[in-house]
Amino acid sequence: MKITLCNLDSVTLPKGNPIAIYDNDPFQKKANLVLQLFTDRDVLPFSCYDLEIETSLLPNANYYLLANDSGEKEPPLNINTQFPTTGIEECDYLNNLFELNIKIPESPKLNLGPDITVCANSVVNLSANHVFSSYTWSDGGREITTTVGDPGIYWLKVEDGCGFEQTDTLVVIQLPNSTINLADTLITCENNLSVTVEGVFNSFYWYPPGVMNCDTCQQTTLKNAQSQMLCSGAKNGDCISTDSVFLKVNKNSRSTQLADLCQGDTLYFAGEKFIQGGHQSLTLQNLQGCDSIVDLIISILPKPNANFEVTASCQTLASGKISWFLYRTNNFG
Repeated sequence: MKITLCNLDSVTLPKGNPIAIYDNDPFQKKANLVLQLFTDRDVLPFSCYDLEIETSLLPNANYYLLANDSGEKEPPLNINTQFPTTGIEECDYLNNLFELNIKIPESPKLNLGPDITVCANSVVNLSANHVFSSYTWSDGGREITTTVGDPGIYWLKVEDGCGFEQTDTLVVIQLPNSTINLADTLITCENNLSVTVEGVFNSFYWYPPGVMNCDTCQQTTLKNAQSQMLCSGAKNGDCISTDSVFLKVNKNSRSTQLADLCQGDTLYFAGEKFIQGGHQSLTLQNLQGCDSIVDLIISILPKPNANFEVTASCQTLASGKISWFLYRTNNFG
């Protein structure tokens, strides 16, 4: 608290001159001495002096400051018989009295406003509604405003000039279905060129135009089986979202497998069994999950022939010739 004391007399008010503070008008009624102050320098004639003090005076109350008063006399004070109390005479003691009304200003109420609903990937500025002495945001900010980009609960603690603190909280809510979330890379096969984007949007588009069979459909197919970068955009209410994806198209494969099969035997291939010759087309899956067509050509081998001839070389021994024909059984898969 700052007190301005003016000396309107022709006599210097010396350093250490007392100032008594009462809880009532000491000239009119009984009053208690609350505090005693002292000047810390001389106050020259016809000059003023600012005295800054720290007090524990109660707010919302009236006090009376009486300059050049030692506070030794019990109020109500009689100017004619009890003054001066310090030995410093004055012409008029009534103008030494000053009434002080201590009022603590009411701090403005902190109000961050209602909760905020935002689009995905957007930012919002949060601000206090009044000027305070200090600010502490939940994200660490120390200014009157802060910028946030994620949904969640945010709070602000402020302190006014009198040291009173307040806190208010606000919730930032992200609108549902306001963003597209595509993978960085999407792998598909040339026989299955369908692409689907999850979510519910008011409008949707693919770029560059003409690549898809439907440029404004969330579920559509590629016109050509070519790997390429695609961009998509969507709108839901006032929210606009974009994303990109590299669409990698894996080619289907085709191969020919030859197999020999003996009559009456069985050929096993890719989990199936075959007992007859001919051309079979099998659709399998390769390592990339795409179709792999195998042309299986089965040839039936002729039956094996064996002959046995015996010729006599002597009366007691027989000699002959044996021819052996070997055959094989094929097993695949």
